Amino acid sequence: MDFHPKFTIGAFSLVVLVIFTRSSAYGAASELTPNRDFNEYKVLNYAEPLVLTCNESNPSPDFVMKWLKNGKPIHTSEGERPNIVIKNISLTINRAMDDDVANYTCQLVNTKANNTVVASADFWVVGRPFVKIQETVTVIEEEKLKLECIVIGSPAPTVEWKVGNRTYDQSDGRVKLSTDPNKGIKNNILELEPVQMSDRGEIVCSAHNVATTIFDANEAMVFVRVKDKYAALWPFLGICAEVIVLCAVIFIYEKKRNKAELEESDTDQSPEQKNTPDHGKDSVRHRK
Repeated sequence: MDFHPKFTIGAFSLVVLVIFTRSSAYGAASELTPNRDFNEYKVLNYAEPLVLTCNESNPSPDFVMKWLKNGKPIHTSEGERPNIVIKNISLTINRAMDDDVANYTCQLVNTKANNTVVASADFWVVGRPFVKIQETVTVIEEEKLKLECIVIGSPAPTVEWKVGNRTYDQSDGRVKLSTDPNKGIKNNILELEPVQMSDRGEIVCSAHNVATTIFDANEAMVFVRVKDKYAALWPFLGICAEVIVLCAVIFIYEKKRNKAELEESDTDQSPEQKNTPDHGKDSVRHRK
């Protein structure tokens, strides 16, 4: 079938006109560049500001940026999170928390075309693990030491321990690692048994998840003091020795005092009592 040249040119012009009309209605094409840290991830540091930004390649006054969290619009006017600020192309969470770990989406909407989504980009916000542990602990030699590494992080991290010059990510020898079932943090419990005097020093726990792929893992340190297993016995023996010495001193003192009193009683008898004749015996003798 033959096509008339005029018909072909007319059809082509119509197509161009339609494309031009649609482009005018929706605005020039625009792309969004999110400020991810790596791949699709944005790393959150707890209690610090989190800023998500989507830069437009072709800004237009007809475009408005909208933000979603796990597919739901974020409304800062509700007052639930007054520390969330949306301004132009950025979303700022002034004090990030564990609840802020989520999938965020920035959407560029054309207000002149029935709020049509012109472009969008996603962030998968992950929490860089935060760790905490007691500063010092004292344990008696040959007993068991138990430590817990307190961890906040999402996705759930895995804990590593450094004891002496060796790093543990699983149980080995005297070191036993376990998971608190209530918290679900792998290897967050360390048990060391039996404790030796050489274990005195620093023990370090650190936590790792996808955020530590490019960021250093946070660490927490506890200083372990080891007491001699007879440490509690020495004070007791000292007290016993003091009691024995005190009793001996009292005994010797009392013995000397009694002896002195006896000698004094002998010397205190009067000469008259010693030299008085026995007149009773003489009277009896004369009666005979």
